[in-house]
Amino acid sequence: MATTEEQTVIEVTLTLTVDDPADIIDNPALTDAMIKGFAEVMGVDVNSVTLRFEVARRLQTRKLQVQLTAIFEVALPSAAAAQETLEAIEAISVEETNSAITKAVVAQGFQGNIEVTGKEATTQEKRETQSRTSNRAASPLAILPLSLLLLVPL
Repeated sequence: MATTEEQTVIEVTLTLTVDDPADIIDNPALTDAMIKGFAEVMGVDVNSVTLRFEVARRLQTRKLQVQLTAIFEVALPSAAAAQETLEAIEAISVEETNSAITKAVVAQGFQGNIEVTGKEATTQEKRETQSRTSNRAASPLAILPLSLLLLVPL
């Protein structure tokens, strides 16, 4: 028997200007600091936040431009909690977000350039299915190979 538990996730996408995306992506201490800074400024539990990155490269005016996108996901127990949290997150300015993230990574010793230049937040529902085992005995036919079942006349 399986139970389904609904969880709502707020996805906050931050556009970042950085010198070298690898300096941030490949440094777990910096990504942890970013999560802590984000959670603090957004007023959410740090344990409910995950972070992933997307890197986009494009040629612009004969120069390769690299854009780093940080995607923070905040897991919340209900749609109502998510709506309330989303409204609070949307009220936080890009400047406040930039200040919190920059302060957090500098505290970890990061000396490169990092600036939050954009912020967007959306919600999405996710369902988690958890399996439960039953105490009922399995049918004897359930353990027979399908080929044997097809040979048995009914």
